[in-house]
Amino acid sequence: MTSLFDRYRLGDLTLPNRTVMAPMSRGRAAAGGPRSGGRGHVLPGR
Repeated sequence: MTSLFDRYRLGDLTLPNRTVMAPMSRGRAAAGGPRSGGRGHVLPGR
């Protein structure tokens, strides 16, 4: 039986364990880097 803390291979990527965290942002960076303007990615009214 595998554990959450066992190594896991996902394609060419080897993860140290099976614990993952979802992204903490709704914004996306362009190819040149993150957008300027600070809070430009925050949805209005939230």
